[in-house]
Amino acid sequence: MYLYIWPITYPYAKQLTWDWMSKIFVFDLVIGYTLYGFWHFMTMNDLKTEYADVKSYKLTPYKYNKKNQYYDKEENNLTREIFLTTLGLLQSSMWQIALMYVYANNLWGISTYTPFFSPTGDWKYNAWSIGSIVFVTYWRELHFYWAHRLEHGFGWEGAWKYLDFGKLLYDISHSWHHRSTNPGPWAGLAMHPIEHFMYYTCAALPFLGYFFPTLVFHPLHHLYAKYHAVIAPIGGHDGLSNPGGGGDYHYLHHAAFDCNYGVPLIDFDRLFGSWVELEWYTICGNKLRYAKSYGKYLAQTNNKDKALELVAKEFNTTVAAVTSVGGTGKKVN
Repeated sequence: MYLYIWPITYPYAKQLTWDWMSKIFVFDLVIGYTLYGFWHFMTMNDLKTEYADVKSYKLTPYKYNKKNQYYDKEENNLTREIFLTTLGLLQSSMWQIALMYVYANNLWGISTYTPFFSPTGDWKYNAWSIGSIVFVTYWRELHFYWAHRLEHGFGWEGAWKYLDFGKLLYDISHSWHHRSTNPGPWAGLAMHPIEHFMYYTCAALPFLGYFFPTLVFHPLHHLYAKYHAVIAPIGGHDGLSNPGGGGDYHYLHHAAFDCNYGVPLIDFDRLFGSWVELEWYTICGNKLRYAKSYGKYLAQTNNKDKALELVAKEFNTTVAAVTSVGGTGKKVN
């Protein structure tokens, strides 16, 4: 597959012509529609009612939000998500096309390197290239957290709010992704093109060679980051616990907004106080501000009842008020 989407020699990439670029567009669309379509079919095809019913929908016990987000056809949620995902797949192709063009023309000091599996064995960065594949995994998650966190703004007030560029990004682009408050598989890549651009900069590793000549990146580093960015959102957005994607961490970000910006692999959320577990949120009646305090007190006391009492005391209310169901499923106070 690698030799098909990035052959050993590609002098044709020195010119931007449709005959070779079309192969990349088609390949990415086929991969994307197959994976997203299959996951949607397996997880959502049997859900025909407005709310999940265990008699007709076998995954009901595992669905975080029992409401069928695709039931109301007038809302066009599924059509919107598929359309935006298609734009995302096409943009991922554009990133690869741009990089192949740069490699083929040896632009900006980035030249064509012999692939890992060269029959002549003249690729001289074998150890670095293979070892740094592990780095790409962590780079993806580090990049995702900070790009995503920026798009939510930082809640600055007063005169500082005019410098909160992230708030502007949220209003004009990231808010499109958050229209899926109860996400399904197709929601994973359903973003505004501006957000797609920011998202796919994770796959621009070879361009770092221009700024840091000692960092030599192979096309496989780009392809790994690119396809990880394309495929990884599927399970994290299907809205199901195991045996589904088990993405309760990111589901809660869509449901409650101001929490869980990254992934647990690199735990920036715990470091910066935005980590919230779905259990805390449920215990606190779907109210995020209570859930954040509950998690803090639970860590201190290791006692759920005591943690609830401390939350009630902090907010000058009762435990019953803390645990009563509330919230909008969107941004909460």
